[in-house]
Amino acid sequence: FPVTISNDIELQRSTRTNSGELDRDSIPVHVRIGDHLEHLDTYTLLDENYYLVAINHIRRKANQTLPVVIVCEDANEVLRFYPKLANSSSRIFDRKNTKSDLEAFFLLLEANHLIAANSTFSMWAAWFGLQERESTIVPFDLSLNGNQSGLLELSWSVLDARTGESIGKRPYSSWFSEKKARFHA
Repeated sequence: FPVTISNDIELQRSTRTNSGELDRDSIPVHVRIGDHLEHLDTYTLLDENYYLVAINHIRRKANQTLPVVIVCEDANEVLRFYPKLANSSSRIFDRKNTKSDLEAFFLLLEANHLIAANSTFSMWAAWFGLQERESTIVPFDLSLNGNQSGLLELSWSVLDARTGESIGKRPYSSWFSEKKARFHA
């Protein structure tokens, strides 16, 4: 299954023309709001501080002020729920100005840096860029009692979803190392 998806993505990358819309050294930030609002008992909106701390983390690591671009479903929702983040961005890509969800996925996938949301969409982009990307930051919700422990074993920076504070790394378990090796083989 992952090999097929991986091959399809490589084919898409090789046949796709670069639209020039996103500099690889920008910081794409995926923001998921949409249906999370309809299911607040199950999903939580990430705190704006998570995003702002993550941007500063990447900029410090890169030792330069890299431009921020937001990838989301609806720019108006970002302006409403994350005004500071919206003001810090140079561009917002939403469903009105991208051709497809696949194009939005490639914006996240192809950059040297990524700030993921609590969304499978951006987590897949993070996963497929695991070996190639300079910086990947993912949220970790401590209230889930360890159900996300695999995140702590990857080469990503993991920040608390509410405070933006860094969460320590853990060594790979043999099970996870084996899965990772097979996925990237």
